[in-house]
Amino acid sequence: QLALRSDLRGERSPEIEEWLKHLSGIQYPDMVDWLAHCLDVRRPICALNMIGASGAGKGMLVQGIAENFVDPNFNSSKALGQFNIGLIDNPIIYLDEGIPNLGERGGMPADQVLRALISGGNLSLEAKGRDVIHAYIYPRVVISSNNLDVMQSICGRRDLSEQDIPCSCAVGGYR
Repeated sequence: QLALRSDLRGERSPEIEEWLKHLSGIQYPDMVDWLAHCLDVRRPICALNMIGASGAGKGMLVQGIAENFVDPNFNSSKALGQFNIGLIDNPIIYLDEGIPNLGERGGMPADQVLRALISGGNLSLEAKGRDVIHAYIYPRVVISSNNLDVMQSICGRRDLSEQDIPCSCAVGGYR
């Protein structure tokens, strides 16, 4: 179980609430719901996709979420690659401006690697020069971009199935 900081207490802030409403637009209820569940890492939840202007605070939101864990350092796109041991200390993965081109990892294209991380569970974690560790982790994936290009790179030209639809909680007016 990943450790949350014990020195933090929830506090309602009208200023932060107003900022979240501005950041998420009509998707505010979805954003609040995602935030309400993102620290309970005992089960998977959908990825959060934030589309918005540069400088809106998408990265600041991710850093704030990551700082709830004992290790405040969120994971970057490197967590999708071979050396993903950082997930053992913090389950937050921030994919800023896209999904990296990973080629194929274990026979899976990048979108499948992303789905496997979002699903979580028994993940294989690897560090350079160490044996692979198997850990039950349910990462929280946050994808940010300034436009729809990232979602198009994940979805490609295929249609989404009913099982795929809940895996996209978008804010900023797109779903």
